[in-house]
Amino acid sequence: DTISAITVSPSDPNTVMFSGASGAIYSSGNALRSDRTTVWSSSKPRAGATAATLAIDATNPMVVYAVYPAFKVSTSDNHVYKSTDGGKTWTDSDGSGTTGIPDVPVNAVALDPQNPGVVYIGTDLGIYVSLDGGATWSRDVSPFVDSPVTTLTLERGAGAPWLFAFTYGRAAWKVQVADSATPCTYSVDN
Repeated sequence: DTISAITVSPSDPNTVMFSGASGAIYSSGNALRSDRTTVWSSSKPRAGATAATLAIDATNPMVVYAVYPAFKVSTSDNHVYKSTDGGKTWTDSDGSGTTGIPDVPVNAVALDPQNPGVVYIGTDLGIYVSLDGGATWSRDVSPFVDSPVTTLTLERGAGAPWLFAFTYGRAAWKVQVADSATPCTYSVDN
């Protein structure tokens, strides 16, 4: 299978996941010891689509997110999927109604390593954030509007924490995010 995304658990380097062009997501909890004979377990959160990005929670390697850069083909399709058992089973995390994400491609996902449950996604309409592990979403309308975000990176090194967004056609942006002692405050703007 051709690899479209790969991620290593920040807390357990033995836990590795990758997405293949066939739509399957493969995982191993013993990746450092695997060789060409190792059989990786696999699952398909969304039929007929390939995950753009995978992210493993820094505090719990069993929590994984997969995002899809495709519009819905059927009503059962979603853009964000979450697994709490290391990729064996998946549930949709698009939210619904005014606190859900619209039917737009989701290209990137970044998890806050110091604030479990804080999830950032880059869509064709900009950045959305969830403060409750993907149950509800709010759109960040600044500094750019309706710009496809292709890559997200969260930097929590020395000093202020920054979320970097790389866009298609609107350059690269950064915004300071709350540290672990200060919860994020977001609101939805009509």
